[in-house]
Amino acid sequence: MKQTHVTKTLLALGFGVAVSACGNTGTSDENAGTPMNYQHVGGTTTYDPAAAGLPYSAGSTALSDRTVDYTLALRTASLKLRGNLPTLEEQQKLKAAIATGVGDDVQRLYETMVSDMINSPTFATEFKRQMFHFWQAA
Repeated sequence: MKQTHVTKTLLALGFGVAVSACGNTGTSDENAGTPMNYQHVGGTTTYDPAAAGLPYSAGSTALSDRTVDYTLALRTASLKLRGNLPTLEEQQKLKAAIATGVGDDVQRLYETMVSDMINSPTFATEFKRQMFHFWQAA
């Protein structure tokens, strides 16, 4: 008897919450469409929800102006593939290619270095060791 009373009470509460949540159409909010200001270190950004589209030009974001840091990419690839930092010789070779200023040469050299890491005879054992330690810690 007591169990059915608790069940009925819970059902009534759940139904009440569901009805009250579905009853709001969202038009009663007097602040809807009002621009909001967000403070950032460099200044203030205004977001206007009533405006169509984004409040900034999506084509002029920092993503389109990005450059590749090949020394950082080499370090990351070496740590992920071999578990060690790149050798001094690899770093110097890449820095010399960067100093020439030809971007395609740097990209090709980086790709060659990563391919050499993968195709090295010790890659399989090093990668297995890394995966063992990864799954052991997981």
